[in-house]
Formats: sequence, structure tokens, C-alpha cells
Amino acid sequence: MSVIAEPVPKSPANAEAAESRLPERPQVERLLERTSEQPPVARPGNYVTAPVVPRRKRRTVSDSYLRRARGELAQKYDLRTWDIEAGLHTLKITAPTIASAGGGPAVQDAARKSAHLTLSNEHLLHGRDGLAPTPETNARLAPQWHELWPSSRAMAIYLGQRVRMRGVEAIELDCGLGTAGLAAAAKGARVVLSDPNPEALRFARFNTMQSAITRAITMEFDWRRDYLAGYTGALIFSDVLHTEANFEPVLRMLHDNLGSGSTAFLGEPGRPVAVPFYEALRKTKYNIRLDVERVPDLESDNYYLINILRIRKDADPLDAEDDD
Repeated sequence: MSVIAEPVPKSPANAEAAESRLPERPQVERLLERTSEQPPVARPGNYVTAPVVPRRKRRTVSDSYLRRARGELAQKYDLRTWDIEAGLHTLKITAPTIASAGGGPAVQDAARKSAHLTLSNEHLLHGRDGLAPTPETNARLAPQWHELWPSSRAMAIYLGQRVRMRGVEAIELDCGLGTAGLAAAAKGARVVLSDPNPEALRFARFNTMQSAITRAITMEFDWRRDYLAGYTGALIFSDVLHTEANFEPVLRMLHDNLGSGSTAFLGEPGRPVAVPFYEALRKTKYNIRLDVERVPDLESDNYYLINILRIRKDADPLDAEDDD
């Protein structure tokens, strides 16, 4: 069920705790400066133009080519593959194991502890990352692109079931394995899967091929440091609010790249660290819709509730659903 609401409503019981997590007012105001109606000023960093996704469908690759491509990945990584629901479509998503992707003993131990904590405290499951170490805990210990995050799966379900994407030009930021962006492409969008990590893009390309997606391409792009030139039809963010360092780049992209009729989709699993971002977003003039997606855990009978924000400057042209 869809709901229209202000993001992250606070009950009297937790209002005081939430307020204690908010930054000082000057920090919130600095975040708001990125969403003002004034033209963006010159900033350090490179302006990058996204490649154009061909309108004509490419041919799908052969089974023999897929086997060779998987064999090349398997020479470096231990692989795991899932079938991921995306509305009427099913995506095949392959990822490396934590150990083979560079996660040392500390990361593997954190993953085991996270699994034990999650499975033994089902009432705390909302906002958790299940069997994967959370970015808050392990962002400095290992790359996170190799995990199939619940927010990415929730975004894939949401785009696959609730959004009209045919013909929309979209870009996914920090795509990792490409799950959310590929769901948009499966619905007919022309998608650029972007990530600053070349190995993540290597897996995103493979997942594009094995899911028989013909309207998605990859681009190496660090959206925190560099800048996307021009407007795009849709921005897709899955679980990027795990650190305050990402708040300003997200607001900057909303200002710079969200044009009239465009929509940003932001998946967020209810992390306390994201509260200041919601506070800043409330004070903007964007139209904001909050939906919630329920996704099952991949290794148990538990589930996650993921917030999906739809952010736009005017009426949302993607609001109607379709059946393709």
C-alpha cells in the first residue's frame, strides 16, 4: 500500500532521542543551501556527461559467452547468485563472497556477529542489514559494493511494481551489483549504472548480460567528488545515507540534476544516522512521497521494511503503474 506522508514521523516517545541526533542548525542550513533556487556556483571537481543509452535494444548474449564471462570472474572470486524479484521480471544477480572481495577476518567476523544479532533479535530487524555487515560498522574495513543490500532489493521490487519507467532516462548512483538500476531497465528505462569502483561495474555488466537486460550500460563515476552535467529523467539511490558525508552530495544532485518532471528514488532502511538528512529535506520545496517495501531476508524467514522516497519538483509523470 502506498502512503503519502512526511518522512520519518517522530512519536513523543522517541522525539527527544531523535532531536539529540540532529546536527547544529548551521549544518542543516548548509545542507539546505544546496537545494535553493539560485543557480549552482562553480565548484572543484569534474563535470561528467552520462553516456547515451541506445534506444534500440541490443542483442542478448549467448549462453557460451555467459559461461566464459562467469569463468573469468570465478578465476578471481568465489561467486554466489540469486534470483531477485523485480515486479513481473526476475533478475539474476551474481556477487563475490565477502572473503574473496577483499573482506579480511575482521569483516568476516563482523558479518557473523551481525547475522547472530539479527536472527536472535527479530523485533530489531527493521533498519538492519541482516547477514551483511552494516556500512556504519565496516565502511572503513572493506568495499561494500559486493553485498546485495535489502534496500537494493526493495528498490527493485518497487520500480518493478509501482513505477512507469518505459522510455525514462535514469542513472543509478553507487550501483554496486546493479540490482535497482536493472529493475528499472527491465521496465523499459534506459539506465546508466554508475559506480566509482571498476570491479563493481564488472559485476554490474555481467548481471546485465545474465538478466537479459538490453537497455543498460555502465559508467565509472564518483558522484561524491564529481558532478553530473545536465538533467536526467530519474535518479536512483539505494541505501546511500549510511554516512553524513553523503548528505550534501545527494542534495546537490537533487538541485543540479532533477529537472521539471524528473523523479529521484531513494531507498533507506531507517538508520538513525539519516535523521538529519530527513530534517533538511523537509525544509525544501520538493514534493516528497514516502512508501514502504517489505523484503524477505535471503537466509531466513525474517523480513525488512525499507523506506522508499520519491522526490520531485512538480507532478510525478512516473506515478501511474503499467503492466510491462
